[in-house]
Amino acid sequence: MAVLTFLILLSASPPEVLQGIVLDSSGAAISGAKVELLAAGPSRTAATNETGAFRLDNLSAGAYSLRITAAGFTPLTSPVEVPSDTLRLILNVERRAEDVIVTATRIDTPSSMLGVSATVIDRQEIVRQQSAPIYELLRDIPGLAVANTSRRGGTTSVYTRGGGKNAKLLLIDGVAVNEPGGDFNFAHLLPTNVGRIEIVRGPQSASYGSNAAASLIQVERQIESLCAAFRSARCHVRAITNEVGWSIVPDNALARRFRDWSGFMNQRVAEVADAVYLMVCGIPRRVK
Repeated sequence: MAVLTFLILLSASPPEVLQGIVLDSSGAAISGAKVELLAAGPSRTAATNETGAFRLDNLSAGAYSLRITAAGFTPLTSPVEVPSDTLRLILNVERRAEDVIVTATRIDTPSSMLGVSATVIDRQEIVRQQSAPIYELLRDIPGLAVANTSRRGGTTSVYTRGGGKNAKLLLIDGVAVNEPGGDFNFAHLLPTNVGRIEIVRGPQSASYGSNAAASLIQVERQIESLCAAFRSARCHVRAITNEVGWSIVPDNALARRFRDWSGFMNQRVAEVADAVYLMVCGIPRRVK
């Protein structure tokens, strides 16, 4: 029996090791990359260290599929054989998704197909910069100049490529908000519930009129989150108005008349809340 056990152990293949190094196209090590070894059974995972090296132990000999992912790089999938020499794997920088501009042509158009200079500020960039007013975001846009007449809260204007402060058009969800004469005070325009800002530099008068002689700025709100907030506030208003006046007065003729009047006023308040919700969200009101 001891001889048979010895022969079985002798015939069994020893566990194998797969190791390698992950680099970018310039030869620099990529740390923190996720390495997955895929097979018919459970997959094995590892992470690269500060030198880009990884190691997977206790593997059986055979064919596997190796997948490597890292933030900012295109995922790499490659077949490997175990056992194998030390692997040298190169990851390419992930191509940035192309911005789609709506403002310049009024339809969804990739930026590479536009003959204008355009910049998009998405929600992730707004959150990253943690700016209070929107004009602080516009300071970093090429071709734009922001001027404050006083400290924060004072009149703030935006100039584009030497054009006057009335030579740009500001749209909020497609609606022009410029004051008569074309100017707009950016001091109190905040990025709350703003999901995207598109800036198109250059004359856009052919599509939007003379106010867009130098540039066009469109601010798009996050309607879903805004409507959720209004929906919650609207429900609170209706709940509060249904409670007011019913438990704080005695039960007599004068109190009943007060409750009737209070109920009428509460219903009017609830109708106003419904109307505001409809105006902001564009969703038909439901009759309660």
